[in-house]
Amino acid sequence: MVEQPTSWAQFENANLTSTADVSVWHGLLGRRQLALGVPACCGASAGNGGRTWADEANGVNDAHWKALGSRLIGLGLGGALPRIGREFNGNWYPWQVAEGGRRSYIAGYRHVVTVLRGLPGAAFQFCWSRPSGSAT
Repeated sequence: MVEQPTSWAQFENANLTSTADVSVWHGLLGRRQLALGVPACCGASAGNGGRTWADEANGVNDAHWKALGSRLIGLGLGGALPRIGREFNGNWYPWQVAEGGRRSYIAGYRHVVTVLRGLPGAAFQFCWSRPSGSAT
């Protein structure tokens, strides 16, 4: 996703911009894989729902993740590569991982991956990269 969703409907629809959603890729990828930056803890920007990684770990936003995953699968994009909570180490997104929030982040990320992998037809792979400059 290029933009941060301002509603759960935008999140669930996999909006890439305010006027286009991920369906623009339907049938165009061929053998290529779609890599998709997906925000997390979207209640912080959507105005309701889970707002923290602890909320994600507790399943507060599961219905929204299931709707997003099902949409991707329905479009033939069940093998997409979601990058959940991109740039989580910065302070410019509501899903940032603040000092001391590492355990909540790990639990929340794992939970979201489990939810998406559990959907019928899912073959998602997940992209995670460590912050630059951190130890391996």
